[in-house]
Amino acid sequence: MEALSNVMSLIDQNSESIPEGDYLKLCNLMKVLHTAIPKSQPSVPFSARPQIPLSLREDSVRDQRAYAFAEERVLRINQQLKRLKIRQRITVGVKEDAVRDCCRRLGFNITDYNVEALREKGVLIPDERAFYKSYLDKETWFMTQKREELLRELPALEERRDEARATMLETFRAIDAYRALRV
Repeated sequence: MEALSNVMSLIDQNSESIPEGDYLKLCNLMKVLHTAIPKSQPSVPFSARPQIPLSLREDSVRDQRAYAFAEERVLRINQQLKRLKIRQRITVGVKEDAVRDCCRRLGFNITDYNVEALREKGVLIPDERAFYKSYLDKETWFMTQKREELLRELPALEERRDEARATMLETFRAIDAYRALRV
């Protein structure tokens, strides 16, 4: 390629002594030669990031998965705790739930979930308010037990999550240190 550039320079220096038609032919031939000669690729210094050892990459993936799993479990328990509301008033929904619960326990199948439908099936309910109140008390006890169970489980899960996060960050620091040594 350098030789071609030198020939072009010589032709340009002597262009006044070369007849115009020949000069144009030479220029066209030089152009053909220039396109026909393969161009060498410019060499760029190798600047790829160093290859991280497989063990560090595997540790990183494992640690990230462990942290994500632990974080998801903590979030799920917190969501469950938010949904565990203790109902205190006897609303229409509580009345239907109480009748539905009674039907489930006795094996009845009714279309209208009200006390009258239970009485028609032969269930003795002398005091509606006491019936609903006993259901609310059972539900409150169940919700309290579930809440206490979740609250007992939560600190251990949070500790596992924090340990997983610390391990993950330690692996990230090891990877960064490895890259810093290789640069």
